Amino acid sequence: MVSEQEMETETVMEERDSLQLGCYEYKADGSEVKMEITNINGNIVEGNLSYAFAEKDKNTGTFKGTLHDDKVIGKYTFMSEGVQSVRDIAFKVEKDQLVEGFGELDESGTTFTDTTSINYNSTTPWVKIHCEE
Repeated sequence: MVSEQEMETETVMEERDSLQLGCYEYKADGSEVKMEITNINGNIVEGNLSYAFAEKDKNTGTFKGTLHDDKVIGKYTFMSEGVQSVRDIAFKVEKDQLVEGFGELDESGTTFTDTTSINYNSTTPWVKIHCEE
C-alpha cells in the first residue's frame, strides 16, 4: 500500500520530470530560438540559449535559473555585437514545451520588476527536439 506522502512525492516528481535535459526550439517567419538544457541539479537549471530573430542581430549565451513549480526564472548572459550583456529570462514548462515569459522591466531594461506578474504567451511555444550532435 502506498502512503499519502509517497503519492505526493511521486506527483511532485512527475511535475518536475516535465522539464527535461535536452533541446527546445522555436522556428517561424525566419526567426529561430534554440535552448539546450544541460544541467538540472535540484531546482537549479543551466544551459545554452541562442536567439536569431529575422532581421535582427543574433545573440548566443548561457543561462542559469531556478525552477519553482512549473516556472524557470533566471539570468541569460550573452554576446551580441561583441558586447556581453545579462538580462532576466522566464519560462513556463508545459509538458514537453517551454513558453517564454515577458514582464515589466526595471530602468536598465534587464531585470523583471515583479516576477509574479510575468505573462507567458503560449502561441509561440518552444518544442522539445533531438539535440544536434
